[in-house]
Amino acid sequence: MKIILYNPYSKKNKSIKIVNKIVKKEKCPYYDITKLDIKDFLDEHPDDEFLIIGGDGTMHHLANDLDGSEINSDIYLYRGGTGNDFSRDFGKKGKHILVNEYIKSVPHAFFNDSKEGFINGCGIGLDALVCYYTETSKKKSFFRSTIKGFFKYRPIKGTIIVDGVKHEFNKMYLASIMNGKYEGGGMKMSPKSDRLDDFLEVVVIHNISKLGLLFCFPLIYKGWHIIKKKSVTILQGKCIEIISNDNNYMQLDGELQYNIKRVVAKK
Repeated sequence: MKIILYNPYSKKNKSIKIVNKIVKKEKCPYYDITKLDIKDFLDEHPDDEFLIIGGDGTMHHLANDLDGSEINSDIYLYRGGTGNDFSRDFGKKGKHILVNEYIKSVPHAFFNDSKEGFINGCGIGLDALVCYYTETSKKKSFFRSTIKGFFKYRPIKGTIIVDGVKHEFNKMYLASIMNGKYEGGGMKMSPKSDRLDDFLEVVVIHNISKLGLLFCFPLIYKGWHIIKKKSVTILQGKCIEIISNDNNYMQLDGELQYNIKRVVAKK
């Protein structure tokens, strides 16, 4: 039997509309995922097939709720979020993505005495500030928040340590530790990332003018920013640490954290 799990807090109730459509067609039960202990719920239905309707936020919470637990049932994702960066890694190959192997062992970020898994990426800088403006604005406009972020953000000094090797950056606009290729609703931040390998990539945009950054940003959506070797540095490793003297916003799959000076990510 197929069971539908959905997140009712998706923007504009997109997931609810999809739920109603599928339930009407297939006549299967459905549950609000935010009201379940998902681990216990899956254990109680070992022979069933699950369809998760949502996006990156739903996948982020699912991965953290299960956090390495044994999963006996098949869990599929039906793209129903706003950013959908996880599903972008799989191109346009249908709407049902078997996610078991991608959520059973996700990388973790360690910060401010906390630990949290992430499926796409985490980092500090301009992208996190844009997330903050989007979350706190009344209209939730990503485009407006991006423009505001460009004008408001001031680059910082930062240290990136990759598997023990230190790299210094004097004018850092963004440092994103990537597990998948995409973040920010379609930005192909790390074109060569592979979710199933043993490595993370950190993408650093640095030492560039505001005008140069403005022209660089559209290139990210195609993954073409990596040709700008002087201002875009990509490093790969199993343990990546970002250190700053300033308090920063940090995003994990678009989820915000505050007052971050240091974050360590491990695959």
